[in-house]
Amino acid sequence: MAELGQFPTGMPTPNGYPDVFVAWTSAGTMINGWNEAATLIGGGRPEFSYTKADKLVGSSVPATAGAYVDALAKRLVHQTLSTGQKALILGIPGVSATAKVDAKFLAAVPAMARALLASPQHHLR
Repeated sequence: MAELGQFPTGMPTPNGYPDVFVAWTSAGTMINGWNEAATLIGGGRPEFSYTKADKLVGSSVPATAGAYVDALAKRLVHQTLSTGQKALILGIPGVSATAKVDAKFLAAVPAMARALLASPQHHLR
């Protein structure tokens, strides 16, 4: 939490951390956030329980890659991606939105999840 600029009891005043982007957004903070997202997606914090990346969309796996990315985006960034944004995420496994979800696609889910957590959509309030 210290690396992310939000260490518990780290704010010396009783009003808490500021809730404006200039107070917490810097290149270093963003990179630390991206690195922490990658660590969490990979299960690198044994003191926390976590959901494996390929289970983030729930137990009912969507049939197509596009539907899968839609479900993943809803879960991680609570938004629907634009067609262009979805195409960028689908570019990670190199498939189209209509491609069937298969083992190759599922192997790319951690990378797609990290990309979503590093996206501007994740940083919106």
